Amino acid sequence: MIKKLFYLLVFGAAVYSGIKLAIPHYHYQIFKSDVEELAQLSAADVRPDEMRERIINLADQYKIPLKMRDLIIQADGGYYILVTWEETVNIFDVYKRTFVFYIDAGADGKRDR
Repeated sequence: MIKKLFYLLVFGAAVYSGIKLAIPHYHYQIFKSDVEELAQLSAADVRPDEMRERIINLADQYKIPLKMRDLIIQADGGYYILVTWEETVNIFDVYKRTFVFYIDAGADGKRDR
């Protein structure tokens, strides 16, 4: 009985750890998709300050720790958007891992690192 409980505990810890590590990558993928879509908008349709506000709101929606200094927007007919941020995952105060995410999107094509 104790052996089964131990295996169940190990399995639960593995699932929990996997989910904690996967969530930042999931948020990165959906946020990247939305930023690339916004980069396709014309600078004549959306002012740069409105674009910055939309991206910050999206980051808040996906719980991405984005600061103003992490966001670069250039408008030249279309938009070029560069977003970088770091997210630290802490699992049971035993394992900490910092992920660095980059989104590099422009009206001329989608790019990311």
